[in-house]
Amino acid sequence: MGDVKTESTAEVIRNMASELSGVSSRLEKLADDLERKGDWDAASEALSLVAGVIPNLRLDLLAARPIREFQYALADAKQAPAPAEPAAPAEPAAPAEPDNADEDIANQPYLLERVSYVKQHYNPKYGDHRLCQCGHPYERHFDSFEDMEAIGCKYCNCNDFVEADLTGEASS
Repeated sequence: MGDVKTESTAEVIRNMASELSGVSSRLEKLADDLERKGDWDAASEALSLVAGVIPNLRLDLLAARPIREFQYALADAKQAPAPAEPAAPAEPAAPAEPDNADEDIANQPYLLERVSYVKQHYNPKYGDHRLCQCGHPYERHFDSFEDMEAIGCKYCNCNDFVEADLTGEASS
């Protein structure tokens, strides 16, 4: 299989570290305020800060990007031309299904399954400012740093864009 790119996932991890570093600094300041001033609002603010940081970390990308890169590498490997093999002497063809097929399967460590997948793409003609039922615009459901890959909403847990109509009902 071809090389699997790691750069985009490493970038996600670095962004998480940066976000967590900033949160850590703010939490330290809140702890100091609580100790020095006895300001219990600092505890409430700390709770809000920690609760808000998890969705913004985009933990889903730690799974989605490596899976996508493996899919790309696998697809590239399947499309690569097979190396030319020297002509072998003609041999009798093996039977398609031996009489003891169940025994053969029982002796194989893996069952193989060919899997194909559908990849969703950004449609620049659709309209970036159309709203999803989650309340966020169409363009925010794609990663502008990854060739507008469909990643789900950047601001909430909405995985698929479903346009909301003016009455508030969703349409697809």
